[in-house]
Amino acid sequence: MKFRGVATALVCVLSAGVGQAQDCGHSVTGVPEEIKGILSPAYAGEADLQAIAKQMNVLMLEAAHCQAAAQSIIGRSRESEAEIVEWHSLNQWLYRLTNFVNLNANGDNSIDWRDEFKVFAEVYELAL
Repeated sequence: MKFRGVATALVCVLSAGVGQAQDCGHSVTGVPEEIKGILSPAYAGEADLQAIAKQMNVLMLEAAHCQAAAQSIIGRSRESEAEIVEWHSLNQWLYRLTNFVNLNANGDNSIDWRDEFKVFAEVYELAL
């Protein structure tokens, strides 16, 4: 599911039913490529960082929804537990990347988001 705004995404996260797995619209294996797809144009200097920051904020909230949906399953298997761990890791990356992009988009260049993106790409074996 795609959210049209931050408020909508937050409502969906908060309203996820406990004990029910919900299709969150993303996969734990696909999110790294989604991040790459969002950040690559800005990394190459070909995109508006303000627009990229908005996309990253929405993806961060959607990924949080996915983690919450995965955690809501009662009687999880080992595979489900491993997926939750991976969602947690992705959410930490998204939080860092999104915050650094937001800082740079608002003129604070004390931390360059590109440095963090390089490390992320190395960890997830993504070609830049």
